[in-house]
Amino acid sequence: MANPTCPHCNNSSFELHEADVGGSKRRVLMLQCAKCGTLFGTRDVFDYGALLLEQDTRIKTIEHQLASITTPLSHIGRIVTGLANQHTL
Repeated sequence: MANPTCPHCNNSSFELHEADVGGSKRRVLMLQCAKCGTLFGTRDVFDYGALLLEQDTRIKTIEHQLASITTPLSHIGRIVTGLANQHTL
């Protein structure tokens, strides 16, 4: 495999540089030539895939917690209904 080189200065060393995006709260990683700084690409600092997996885990935890209170709430509802029916007699 050929070593990648900068088309501007023929350098073969590259670096990642973290930078702010003007006018926003986003930060990006920029792949650039270590010698002349020619920019080759950018990538968001955040790993959105990891964030989505973390959200999914939290959502499943909340679903489980809600499911665990459904049966007791149904039981309480039946008791309240029974009491209300006794008072209407």
